[in-house]
Amino acid sequence: MTSTLENDALFAQRLAVRLSADPTCGAIAVGSVVAAFHRLIQARGLDEVMIDVADYSHVPDGPGIVLVCHGANYSLTLRGQRPGLLYQRKRPNEGDFAARLDRAVRATVRAARALQDDPELRGKLRFVETEIEVGANDRLLAPCTAETLTELRPALTTVAERLWPGGVELDFQADARAAFRVRLKRGARPITEIPCKP
Repeated sequence: MTSTLENDALFAQRLAVRLSADPTCGAIAVGSVVAAFHRLIQARGLDEVMIDVADYSHVPDGPGIVLVCHGANYSLTLRGQRPGLLYQRKRPNEGDFAARLDRAVRATVRAARALQDDPELRGKLRFVETEIEVGANDRLLAPCTAETLTELRPALTTVAERLWPGGVELDFQADARAAFRVRLKRGARPITEIPCKP
């Protein structure tokens, strides 16, 4: 397939997905998250080759607590004074952009639900499922411009419709200095059931 300036964003592989934590949950103990990630590794609780857990919570504006996997990293990170679970794809994935993004979103939601259900975090950590932030960590292929949004809108809409049948709002602000990010929002309705396996 030939790449052109008009369709480069569709080739972006390093996708990112972020679910915000419910702000009413309060402070989350670092040790509890580290232990929960280790339990996920031991139980093989995600459809990933999980390698290790790294605690960067002491680093200002750092990645937080990171579950390092072969294909992607999951981190419970503090950004904008609000905790959230961030998925960042590291290795190429198969399929078109919509298929790759759909897998990334499903992986993020499954990991978030696994953390919520962890015995040490249950009742202390909940994720907001009425919106989700998605993007691409590739400023060359997918700059944070209105043109990129126009190009990716059909794929974003397809994935959003699977999460929240009935339509969603796309919240986007162009910023040439930032990686491409768009927030998908669906009022008060949570994400529909995500199967355990893709």
